[in-house]
Amino acid sequence: MTIGDPNITPTQYSSMVKLHEYTELSQNHLGRLVGMDKATMQGVVRRLKERRLVDSRPHPGDARRTLLSLTTDGNRLITKLLVNGPAVSRETLKPLNNQEQRQLLELLSKIV
Repeated sequence: MTIGDPNITPTQYSSMVKLHEYTELSQNHLGRLVGMDKATMQGVVRRLKERRLVDSRPHPGDARRTLLSLTTDGNRLITKLLVNGPAVSRETLKPLNNQEQRQLLELLSKIV
């Protein structure tokens, strides 16, 4: 089972989810929210911009910062992908029993 677009990587997906949630973020802040280093974040943003899923603009108060937001196509795609998210999570957790699933999710919540 896939999230719904075979060309969206997990790092791209998590970045798009945060942009959908916050509407607009600096590239630096987005990287911190999704736990990516600067170089990885730059590559993710570049690929999303190439697909016209993310747009950028200079920060009005600080020209060194870039603000990112989803394009109309990006919003349309992430809305579709978010619908598939719970089914992918269920499929991922399927090999674990209920207690193991709860334990894994609790442990993951500690590092997020």
